[in-house]
Amino acid sequence: KKIRERQIERMRKALEKNPNKLYKAKSTDPKRLVRKTSITQYGEVAEKTHYCLDDDVIFAEMKYDGIYAVCTNLNDDVEQILKVNKKRWEIEESFRIMKSELEARPVYLSREDRIKAHFTTCFLALVLYRYLEKALDEKYTANQMYPLTG
Repeated sequence: KKIRERQIERMRKALEKNPNKLYKAKSTDPKRLVRKTSITQYGEVAEKTHYCLDDDVIFAEMKYDGIYAVCTNLNDDVEQILKVNKKRWEIEESFRIMKSELEARPVYLSREDRIKAHFTTCFLALVLYRYLEKALDEKYTANQMYPLTG
C-alpha cells in the first residue's frame, strides 16, 4: 500500500509537469496508474490527449493490500513452500557473496570445462565460508572474514 501511495503521488506530479512522457514500461511501473484518453466524450477523435490517474486500476490493486503472493514450481505442501520462501534471503545473500567476495563474475573463460571448474571452485568456497560462519557462531560477515583469507 505504501509503495502504491508513493507511486500515485509521483504520477500526480508527473501529470502536472509533462504527461506526454508517460508510457508504461512494466507491470510494476507506476505509469500503469495513468489512463490516457484520446477521444472526446462523444467518441470522436480528439486533438489533445488527456492523462489522469486511473481510479479503476488503483481500486483493483487495493484489494491485494497486505497479501504477498508466492509463485513457485515446487510441488510440496504449502508449509514447506513457505519455509523455503522464508530462507530465500539466505539464497540471495549466497549469490551476492559469490559475486562480490568470491569474485565469481565476470568470467573470461570460453571452454565449458573451465567455466564449470571456475563455478565449482566458487561454490565450494561458498560452502566452506558457510561452515566457517556456523563454526564462528555467525559473529562475522563475509566482508569481515574475507580480509583474513584474501
